[in-house]
Amino acid sequence: MRIVKRSIPINEALFFAAYIIFLFFTILSQSFYFIYFNSIYRYIVAGCCALLVLQEVVRTRMTRNSLWGLILAVFLFALTFYGSKTATQSTVPAIFLFVFIARDIDCRRIARLTLHITSALMVFIIFSAYAGIIQDYVSERESSMGYLRVRHYLGFRYALYPSAFFKNIIALKVYLEQRRIKNSTLLLYLAISYWIYVMTDSRLSFYLGVIILVFAFVVKYLPRILKQDWLFAGGVIAFPLFFTVVLLLTVFYDPSSRWMSSLNTFLSTRLSLGQESLILNGVSLLPQRISWVGHGLDMYGRHSADAYSYVDSFYIQVFQHYGVIFMVLLLAALFYVSLRLYREREFYVLFLFSMVAVHCVIDDLQIYLCYNTFWIIAVNTLMPSIRSGRDAKKTGSARRRPRRRIVLSR
Repeated sequence: MRIVKRSIPINEALFFAAYIIFLFFTILSQSFYFIYFNSIYRYIVAGCCALLVLQEVVRTRMTRNSLWGLILAVFLFALTFYGSKTATQSTVPAIFLFVFIARDIDCRRIARLTLHITSALMVFIIFSAYAGIIQDYVSERESSMGYLRVRHYLGFRYALYPSAFFKNIIALKVYLEQRRIKNSTLLLYLAISYWIYVMTDSRLSFYLGVIILVFAFVVKYLPRILKQDWLFAGGVIAFPLFFTVVLLLTVFYDPSSRWMSSLNTFLSTRLSLGQESLILNGVSLLPQRISWVGHGLDMYGRHSADAYSYVDSFYIQVFQHYGVIFMVLLLAALFYVSLRLYREREFYVLFLFSMVAVHCVIDDLQIYLCYNTFWIIAVNTLMPSIRSGRDAKKTGSARRRPRRRIVLSR
């Protein structure tokens, strides 16, 4: 048997070191284990950013496109860093560094690593909660639709967290396996997802996870679907479209309108809460340090004593928190990425990326890298095609260039 040693380039080693540390502590920060390292968490994130900067220094190749990408990443980093107030928000600026630095790294390796780390930590946290090592908080409150809502937090600091993590696990598994995924795997993931749904009553993540599993099952037996361009055309405008719809519904919400009131009840009063936040905090060109009060617990398992005011929608929260300039740049970048995915016929990734756009309608967790690896995957997927297109263009121009005749004088 021959053993082959594969050395990891120094720039990739720095990236994966930063990514593993960042992912490990960020996931744990969403659980009651956060109490053991909360005082140094910001320094951990800062150290990961330093490793990413060091990798870019080590890298010797910088193209014109990379330079523009670096400028955009640094600008978005600065805006989100200025608006970050809590420890969780401090991870948002790091996302743009991770997305940019990962541009030349195989995104399947990143996806596989994320899948393993997230799965292992979920099992560890849930087992710890059942073993009594950390708290399994249980909330009982009446829902907006009138029924008693019992939710287990499973060792996490909010009931939405485990379901959001597992929805990302499902998306990563489907992305990695695609048509090779086994029916037994689909059934296993469906069963686990349903168990988490029963325990946490987190509906949206469960529904989207089921849609992804059904999509994987259908494509496995009807692969021709991936050749139907028109089926995936809507994914190109998913992010700007949902932002526009959510913003209009929130701004023009009228409780006297029967259909809007029913929609607000179905969305657990998210429209009225969003409108109240827009009136109270307004919208600025630059970031604002807004404090929303939600049902999440602090590291000691305590609720805030202030009145509930949390804005769950990614689109409204990011628009208010990070400002108009950031939102315009972000939507433009997401539209460009989605358009390129469509033109490159990366329909599998485009579909999964569109599910992120749907999730963002009533869930702000998708902005965080630990809940949504597709910030990296969607951008990274385009890099080989961009490089090959650039190389083909250079080769073509070289072929068209006439040969110069060299005459040697005697």
